[in-house]
Amino acid sequence: MRQAIPLTIVICLLMAAPVHAADTTPAVGGTHALVPLYVSLGGLTLADWHTTRVALRAGLHEANPLVAPVVGSAAALLLLKGSAAATSIILSSRMRAQHPKLVLASMIAANVVGTFVVVHNAAAIHSGR
Repeated sequence: MRQAIPLTIVICLLMAAPVHAADTTPAVGGTHALVPLYVSLGGLTLADWHTTRVALRAGLHEANPLVAPVVGSAAALLLLKGSAAATSIILSSRMRAQHPKLVLASMIAANVVGTFVVVHNAAAIHSGR
């Protein structure tokens, strides 16, 4: 149960990447700017899946009614969460040329929401509620 918090911290630290001077020149929404957001969304999805599994083993329940039907299977849960992340990435890649600012903002928002979900899961595991 206590493994989820250090794992979450390690994942967040691994996702943090240094910014170099060359990274500041791409256009808003360019592929170069989106790749770190895609990678971090994938990492957050794995962290969400892991913390959800730890919480379930600790006797907690899934609060999301859309996800609750699949929590009995680790594979189905990973497939559902992974599919949602992959869909976000694929759609943003296809929309990037027409709506670069919208795509960048939506990927940032997806990462923020994913971070809140993982932190919430870790806090719920830690407090046992």
